[in-house]
Amino acid sequence: MVFDQQLYNDLIERADAISISYSEWYAKSYEVFKNDSDIKSIDDLIKVIAFTYSWMPTIPTIHFHQVINEHLLIKRINDLRDGKTANRELLLKELVPVINNSVVGTSKLLHFIAPDYVPIIDSRVRTGWNVFFKTEIKKQLSDLNGKNKIDAYLKYWIYVDKWRKKLDNVSYRDIELLFYTIGENE
Repeated sequence: MVFDQQLYNDLIERADAISISYSEWYAKSYEVFKNDSDIKSIDDLIKVIAFTYSWMPTIPTIHFHQVINEHLLIKRINDLRDGKTANRELLLKELVPVINNSVVGTSKLLHFIAPDYVPIIDSRVRTGWNVFFKTEIKKQLSDLNGKNKIDAYLKYWIYVDKWRKKLDNVSYRDIELLFYTIGENE
């Protein structure tokens, strides 16, 4: 499978064939959320978690007592916002257990903080991915709710990151919305 412009065009064509209504809440809140992500403390992080969970049908269970070094966590988050993705696996392993034990919630949180560097994943995006890719590649995302959920999300992140870098003026959000559209139709 070659992640290139043609594959992206195929994704657009597939999504364009589907008519869905996208909630005005998501459209309007997205711009507000992604532009209000200056994280200087746990209180700032709580605010972005609240933004994130307004997009999800649950109230999060938060375990900040599991954070060993608050200063280092905030530094890693801000490094990610500044485009430094080297510690993304470490950051996910630290944040997922703290934030509702949810890769989905953590991916949305980190996307709001660093929209140019982090893709969102959720059940509809994963379904769209699996429908679009009818090959071995889809199996790699099958464990997003299981024991290897962080590894599955990291694989998705790496695939989408490499793909996005080959495309002109395409954001993570652009790709995610196409998969979301296909996934919502299933």
